[in-house]
Amino acid sequence: MTGTSLDGIDTALCRIHTIDTTITLELCEYMCYEYPSEIKKEIQFLLNEPSPISIYSHIHHELSRVYAQCVRQLCSSAKFDIQTISAIGIHGQTLWHDPQQQRCTLQAGNGEVLAKILSIPVVSDFRSADVALGGTGAPLVPIFDKEFFSSDTNTHIALNIGGMANITVLPPRHSATPVIACDTGPGNVLIDALCMKYYNVPFDTEGKYAHNGLLIQELLQELQNHPFYKTPLPKSTGREVFGQQYADFLCDSFSNHHPNNLIRTVTELTAWHITDHIQRLSDNPHTVIVAGGGKHNIFLMNRLQELLPQTLFCSSESFGINADAKEAMCFAYLSYRTLSGLPSNIPSVTGASREAVLGSISLP
Repeated sequence: MTGTSLDGIDTALCRIHTIDTTITLELCEYMCYEYPSEIKKEIQFLLNEPSPISIYSHIHHELSRVYAQCVRQLCSSAKFDIQTISAIGIHGQTLWHDPQQQRCTLQAGNGEVLAKILSIPVVSDFRSADVALGGTGAPLVPIFDKEFFSSDTNTHIALNIGGMANITVLPPRHSATPVIACDTGPGNVLIDALCMKYYNVPFDTEGKYAHNGLLIQELLQELQNHPFYKTPLPKSTGREVFGQQYADFLCDSFSNHHPNNLIRTVTELTAWHITDHIQRLSDNPHTVIVAGGGKHNIFLMNRLQELLPQTLFCSSESFGINADAKEAMCFAYLSYRTLSGLPSNIPSVTGASREAVLGSISLP
C-alpha cells in the first residue's frame, strides 16, 4: 500500500483462511520501506506539475520493480519462501482521482510487470470497476472494516488518518442499517507539507509543533468553508483538492504567522472535520477505532478526544489489526476476495450501481 502521504511503501505478509463463512486474517510480517528518493521526487513532480507522459510511464513500470524489492525483502525478513505466496495485491500510487467530474482514477504500479518479475499472480487497479459503475472508487477499506471491526451490539466508527482521513460507520453486525463511509478531508497531508516547508521534516512528530502553536481562528474559519466538507455522500477526495497548491496558498495568505501557528491550525482543521462528519453520520458512536499514521500524532488524538468526550478512541490493535499495517492488510484481503470471485465494493458507501468484483488479475 502506498498512500497519498508518500510516507513509504507498506508491505504486509498475510495468511488468510475461510472457515465456513468466516474469513480470518493473520499478519505474519510487516515493514514500511522508504521510497527511493528519485522515485519520490518524480511522484511529487507528477502530483504538482503538468508532466510529460514519459514520466508517468517510467513511474508506472519502475514502481513495480520497487514493489518487487519490498516483497523480496519482507519474505527474507520473515524467513518465508516467496514462491509459496498465492498472490500479491497492490493498490498502487494514486496520481489522479476525480470520480465525480471526470469519472476517472489513476494509480501507478503495473501489475503485469510485478507478476512477471516475481512469477506470482498480482491483483491491481482496484478502484476502476467501482468508478465505471458510477461510484466514487473510494473508500474501499469499509468492507475490511465491516469484517473485522463490527460489534454485535454497538455502533463503531473505523477511522483511518493517512494523507486523507476517512471514516466507516459500522452499525451493529446484524442491523439492517447499511454501512456508510467517506473521506472527511485532509488527514496528514497539509500538516506534512507545512512541516517540510518550514522545518524540512516529513511530519509533526507526536504533534509537537502543533502543541507549541496558537490557533489562527480567522484561518480556521476560512478553511472550514471549503465546499468539500458540506458535499453530500458519497464522496472522496485527494491531493487534487488538498495538495501542495492548497498548502502553498495557506503559506502565502498567512505568511505573517509563525509556522507552528499554521501547523496548529491545520491540525485543528483535521480534528474538526473528522468529528464533524462523525457527529453528522452517527447518532451515538460507542467506539472510534483508529489506524494510520495520524494515530501517532498525540496532539491530534487528544483534540479528537476533547471534541468527542463521550466516545472511546482506541487503536485498531485492540481488535487484532496492526494500526500501521491496516491498509496493506486490507489490500491483501481485497485481493483474496477478488481471486475468490467475491465483490468488495459497498454501493451504500461509494454510490456504485451494484456490487462488483474489484481489481485486474495479472498472471505470471
